Amino acid sequence: MNESRASLERSAWLAVVQAYQVCTRQYTRMLSAYDLTVAQFDALTRIQELGQRQEHVTPHEIAEAMLVTRGNLTGLIRRLQERHLLTTQPHPEDGRSVTCRLTTIGNELLTEAQRASATFIQEQLEPFGTQSLIETREQMRAMAVHLETLDPDNI
Repeated sequence: MNESRASLERSAWLAVVQAYQVCTRQYTRMLSAYDLTVAQFDALTRIQELGQRQEHVTPHEIAEAMLVTRGNLTGLIRRLQERHLLTTQPHPEDGRSVTCRLTTIGNELLTEAQRASATFIQEQLEPFGTQSLIETREQMRAMAVHLETLDPDNI
């Protein structure tokens, strides 16, 4: 029996969404062992990466790297500061901004969580061959590029 194009589209889309949801749920559980949310882990990782390339890391740059608005980042930065995982200081050249830097505690926690993350990803993808991973990566990249061209308000 031939599956209709509409049915195939729905089932493929649902498979992508379900895989994302399961992955996120499992990843969230893994990071909870480090008392981190996925967003906190992402923010700490982005601060670390940006800090390796430049002297000052601003909330605006972190938000851009995370693909979120700066407003979404404000509370996240505050919570990370309260946990002594990062510090902020006035930006030396832009009095309207601050710079963010990981603390020693933040660096240590991030290093541990990154090791666990690498192991987690490796274990999740271990059953899939190299070619399958390459194809999946390319298909998901192409899908993301295409999805960025769509305007959900005009559908």
